[in-house]
Amino acid sequence: MQLTDPIKRQHTSVSVFVAMLPCSGLVFACGTLDEKMPTWLDCHRRAFEYLDGVPLVVVSDNASMASNRISAAYGRGMRTRLADRLSWYA
Repeated sequence: MQLTDPIKRQHTSVSVFVAMLPCSGLVFACGTLDEKMPTWLDCHRRAFEYLDGVPLVVVSDNASMASNRISAAYGRGMRTRLADRLSWYA
């Protein structure tokens, strides 16, 4: 997706973060200029504020951002920064 400056006619690539509650169909979406961890966490913060809370289960379809490397003993674990952010809202 791209944004176009109406005056300069310059194009800027944009990524879209989408969060949804499947049972109610409530959707939150926001555009971002990058897909770095701080931006990704901020999108979660904004989504939780929009939803007025955190659901009991958060499922990420961006596994590389949400989880650490796979461990033979424990499987895939959640990144500390994401876990801290989710626990703050709990």
